[in-house]
Amino acid sequence: MIHKDIKISFEDFRILNLSFSVNPKFVAKGQAIEINPQIAIAKDYNSDKKTLIVRLRVSLIAGDVPFFFDLESIGSFSFDVSPDEDTLERSASINCPAIMFPYVRETIADLTRRAGFAPLHLQPINFVKFAERQATTPQKAVPEKKRPVRKK
Repeated sequence: MIHKDIKISFEDFRILNLSFSVNPKFVAKGQAIEINPQIAIAKDYNSDKKTLIVRLRVSLIAGDVPFFFDLESIGSFSFDVSPDEDTLERSASINCPAIMFPYVRETIADLTRRAGFAPLHLQPINFVKFAERQATTPQKAVPEKKRPVRKK
């Protein structure tokens, strides 16, 4: 649990890398397809500056899907006092990615819309459960519901 006396501030969000491509081998079969993006989280804490950098990467780079994307983002957070290890770990794996994810969702939705597809609205992620699974299984998002993908 995050210590109540420690305050964390969201300083900045940036997209570091973004790629998108249409899958030329995809053939629409008139049925809903499953979109299963991969999610990875990494952290870097600077104890002198009490700053936490969280990298959140969401990618769809394989499968029978109409497009591929890879988005790497970075969020910068600061603490008013040095956090204990448990607070730092929970912030880096749960709180900070949950703050960053809406920005990522909006970017993916806008990107797919601009590419001529219906906007892809990634499903919300329960980062508490995601963090619990992180140590035992590969980092993968909760599967998207099957949905038709159509051109606008």
